[in-house]
Amino acid sequence: MTGDSTPAQPGSGYEDAVTLAGIAVLFLGTSQVSVAVAPGITCLEKRRLVSRLENAGLQIAESGPRLVVTLRPDGRQVRVKATRPGASFERTVPIQQEGCDAVERIVAALITSWARQLPSIDSAETLPPPPARPVVVIAPEPEALPEPAAPPLPEPEPLFLPPSSVDSPRPPRNEVSKPVEQAPKSAGSAFTLDLAALGGASVGPTPAVSGLGQLQVGLGFGRLGALLEGGLESGRAGDLGGARVETTSQWVSLSARVRFEPLDRLHFDLALGFRLWRIAALGLGLNGTRSLELAGLGGVLSAGASLRLAGPLFAHLRAFASLRSQGDRFLFEGLGPVLDLRPLTGGLLLGLEVRAFGG
Repeated sequence: MTGDSTPAQPGSGYEDAVTLAGIAVLFLGTSQVSVAVAPGITCLEKRRLVSRLENAGLQIAESGPRLVVTLRPDGRQVRVKATRPGASFERTVPIQQEGCDAVERIVAALITSWARQLPSIDSAETLPPPPARPVVVIAPEPEALPEPAAPPLPEPEPLFLPPSSVDSPRPPRNEVSKPVEQAPKSAGSAFTLDLAALGGASVGPTPAVSGLGQLQVGLGFGRLGALLEGGLESGRAGDLGGARVETTSQWVSLSARVRFEPLDRLHFDLALGFRLWRIAALGLGLNGTRSLELAGLGGVLSAGASLRLAGPLFAHLRAFASLRSQGDRFLFEGLGPVLDLRPLTGGLLLGLEVRAFGG
């Protein structure tokens, strides 16, 4: 007797199970992360980063199967390193003090992408092979011609899950990427212009302390530049035997300047140049009132520090020392010297500076 020979159909349940296992690994196996932020990263806060990761659907865990993420400062960059069984990832992200929110978004996107990577190809290849498809044949009786055996079905190809449309391709293992290259600054960005209004006090050319006011304009080309200053000094007075001399002075100076920027918010500069004085004197004596104007020329050395308050606004502190080519003495006939103006003057000024152009 000859029976019907029917090859057994492959079990679709196995393929469904493999598919479900791959999806479970994709969304559950690496959806748990732990985050450690090393001290010294000024533009990244762990609390806000964890909130972004939780909003992206990740679970923050400190034990069990998870993606372990560490963030460390690296100069003016933050180095992001993530490890999990069988793979590790590493990237650097530039720190921009005025764009900390963007830095946090980039770091959160990197961690989310790594946490949702598919299993490696090695894991897919080590899945247990599908069971052999049995072929059942009922042997014919001796008198009947044997029926040809059914041709074997082709072996199924290894199962690979397609990448999610929202996930980026899985990077190779132990990847160390180069820092994200920033667009080169234009040639004009090296030029800076700052304006400042300052007030303070000085000692000299007399022992008394007098008030000062100064306006200054700074030009910069990289580290080097120039400083233009204009200022005035409150009156100084001298008395002798009923005679009195009152003086006021104004000046303008031009200096060469070099700048240092150890931090984005803190700048220093050192300037050296020439200063021109105008000194006005009013004499009140026994013989009436007399007025006199003098001019002086000399040098000035100054140093400044600027601390960013907000945007282009800085607090500016400046100290200076100036030296005129000669001192001045005011005399009254018959009474002798009434007031001496020594050539050396030193002072301290404090005010606000605005960075009108450039960094």
